[in-house]
Amino acid sequence: MFVCIMKIELRFHVVSSIKEKRNIVNSVKNKLAAHFKLSVAEVDDIDLYNSSILGLTFVSLKKDHCITKSQKIIEFLEKNNSDVFFDYDRVVEEY
Repeated sequence: MFVCIMKIELRFHVVSSIKEKRNIVNSVKNKLAAHFKLSVAEVDDIDLYNSSILGLTFVSLKKDHCITKSQKIIEFLEKNNSDVFFDYDRVVEEY
């Protein structure tokens, strides 16, 4: 069994309040969770209005599936949220 853990960094250029940021972050989280059937949470930069760090995780029986799915997540973010997507980090561990 393989576990994929991703850290996604979002940057907000036109957001001027925490409330605006929350709306965007919640939208991104809901889209990712629904589209890819994974767990996602805001894990850092919670009190900053110009950035956010999301943590994503999912389990697979194959390492290749973890890598392919994580790449599809990045492509989805680049395509649908290119104005806020900034960077990512991925770890795949075997258990």
